[in-house]
Amino acid sequence: MERQETAAFEDSRRNGGSAPDDAAAVMEQIRSGDIKTVIVGGCDLSSIYRAKRMPAERFATKSVPGLEFSEYMWAMDIDDFPQPTPEGFEGWPDWKTGFGDIEARADLQTLRRVPWLDRTAMVLCDYYHLDGREYEASPRQVLRRVLQRYEAHGLEPRMAPELEFIVFKETEDSAIAKGFRNLEPLFQRPMAYGAMRATIDEHLIGDIVEGLRGIRVPVEAWNPEGASGQYELNIPHAAALEAADVGFLFKQGVKEICALRGMTATFMSKLSADDFGSSLHVHQSVWRQDDSAFFDQSRDDGMSDLLRHFVAGQLRTLVPFSPIWMPTPPSFKRGGAYTAAGTTETWGGDNKTLSLRVLAHDAATCRIEHRVAGADANIYLTLAAMLAGGLYGIERELELPPAYEGDAYADPDLQTMPPTLDEAIPAFEQSEVANEYLGEDFVRRYTATRRWEVEQARLQITDYELRRYLVRG
Repeated sequence: MERQETAAFEDSRRNGGSAPDDAAAVMEQIRSGDIKTVIVGGCDLSSIYRAKRMPAERFATKSVPGLEFSEYMWAMDIDDFPQPTPEGFEGWPDWKTGFGDIEARADLQTLRRVPWLDRTAMVLCDYYHLDGREYEASPRQVLRRVLQRYEAHGLEPRMAPELEFIVFKETEDSAIAKGFRNLEPLFQRPMAYGAMRATIDEHLIGDIVEGLRGIRVPVEAWNPEGASGQYELNIPHAAALEAADVGFLFKQGVKEICALRGMTATFMSKLSADDFGSSLHVHQSVWRQDDSAFFDQSRDDGMSDLLRHFVAGQLRTLVPFSPIWMPTPPSFKRGGAYTAAGTTETWGGDNKTLSLRVLAHDAATCRIEHRVAGADANIYLTLAAMLAGGLYGIERELELPPAYEGDAYADPDLQTMPPTLDEAIPAFEQSEVANEYLGEDFVRRYTATRRWEVEQARLQITDYELRRYLVRG
């Protein structure tokens, strides 16, 4: 770490007994001059945190704290290259339109102090055209629109993402210099749930947990996982928008804290054919005020009619929504038999070979676990798509087929996820559920970006192709 960041982080650890400051307290620190810099930004379509920094005194004096960003932000791909305008696409930001400005409006409830940076706060934004229209492709606003439909029914979704990641003892520069090959993981020999492994890594993972706590991202438990250098940290349930914000900041916090220690954390969902991938499992429940809308104690299986409709809707949208769960070409390589990934159109009870796992033992813990998404999925879009599928089932009162019993990986007759992103895109693009619940503008924009990712991957010559064909070709 740089010296200033180290001091800030150590202060945070020494004050570990006190609760992290809420948004109102952080605003007071801004006004008092205790905080000097505010990071203002949010999540783009590729899950990248795009932001500007501004002097804290300027942030405090704005009536609606925020900044203007060039719409260039929404044209960049994951490699920061501006995607050319897709053929026939009206309204795509490009040089012909001059990349005009949009407004990033800070959601002050998300204001947080950043303990690993010196006298710095961060805040998440929603995006608007300068004429006041909502920027419909913004992932956070896609989720907001779905939640408004739940509110109209008097329902509140609560969610808990489980994210896995891998740490390398490499800086980004050293990883680039090595061509992203032969990188040294945090540990070589996988030891899932290994207490000794966690002790050895406490110098890093403990600091990550404390750093996340400092930005109001609580961690309930953590453990090494089944791949080299892999960890899972568990986050408690929260209202859906807060859960998405927390999941997004979780990923950013892990990456920044590792980077400041000369390491690299990745949420790429599959790194090699030999190791387990990294997942984004999401636990979901729906409530009417303080009562579970999912649990019915009069039923033998504990499942209310609403839960049955919710699961039926998610089951119906598992395959069409694949480009959300798996947003890049390598994402589709995470699945396969006995990988712990949901790969089939199945639901049932406490069975981790299924894609949708329903746990309905009591009202307090009654929930569904969605096991298909990879850790590289956009957290806002993932939660929005899951809730869209569930609400579709509720509003249409879809009938739920019988629960699957047994080993879903061993059944060749089950409907599976598409094998590639290229094959998955058309079903999502044409999905009536996606267009109605997520928004036509968003679906059109998102599918264009996914086709671009497919095309970029198609043009590459891989190490595998060179090994197989260079001499014998």
